[in-house]
Amino acid sequence: MGRHHRPIAVLFLDIDGFKAINDRHGHEVGDQSLRAVGDRLGSVLRPSDTLARIAGDEFAILLEDLVSPQAAEDVARRIVSAFRRPVSLARRALTVTVSVGLDVAVDTSASPEELINNADFARYGAKLSGRGQWRRYVASDREAAHRRSTLIAELRGAVRRKELVVHYQPIVRLDTGEVEALEALVRWQHPTRGLLMPVDFIGIAEETGLIVQVGGWVLDTACRDLRTWQRTDPELSVSVNLSPRQLQHRGVVTQVRRILAKTEIEPKDLILEMTESFLLTDEERALARLRQL
Repeated sequence: MGRHHRPIAVLFLDIDGFKAINDRHGHEVGDQSLRAVGDRLGSVLRPSDTLARIAGDEFAILLEDLVSPQAAEDVARRIVSAFRRPVSLARRALTVTVSVGLDVAVDTSASPEELINNADFARYGAKLSGRGQWRRYVASDREAAHRRSTLIAELRGAVRRKELVVHYQPIVRLDTGEVEALEALVRWQHPTRGLLMPVDFIGIAEETGLIVQVGGWVLDTACRDLRTWQRTDPELSVSVNLSPRQLQHRGVVTQVRRILAKTEIEPKDLILEMTESFLLTDEERALARLRQL
């Protein structure tokens, strides 16, 4: 890198929710989307820029001989903007967004490994702002990425260590004031951080696919608790939220049926709640899944 006198930059990016694309549409569509993303990235870059697929859905870009550090930011903006249009695959158009992190070296003090790592840390920071975002590296990104990685590792074992708990919110009839159902709300009793709300960990659970395990545990726990309460109130029901990622999972219908059979809960006493975003992702598949449920 010593021969460069003008700024260089490394961009590190990945496809938002790529695992969900594979789960929802299959690995063939996932592979097609990778090729389409590579083609679209190539259309944004200069001939002198270097694009490489690192692993899975992760790509790295080397920008050399930049007129200024801001030129790298312009490239990141163009990349994010390029994915505002759906990508065309063999049999469908698919909405794909990417998260981009970048780091710029204005002298020769930074090693290639440092630039790549910093860009990766910035990518994590971009994801915290939502889908289809970019971010330039700042020192705090390194610590934020470390905290996130630690939280993911801890969440993987939270169910096994019985750290998750379910709280219940009553659903009351306005005309009589009677409790007709209870809404199950998951919390995480973290050993060092105290009681964590869903906003602190559900997003990461969705992104990593851990929501399938967490959500399955919540559903099982809610049905077991309901079975106990129905001994004194046979008319009581329970409401459980299912995330889009859970609903996209091929085994969700079997899982619901298995839990109902095991806990001997009548299907009419289980209310499954979901957001409209599930319908917006793939309406035909979503409606088919809802009919099964």
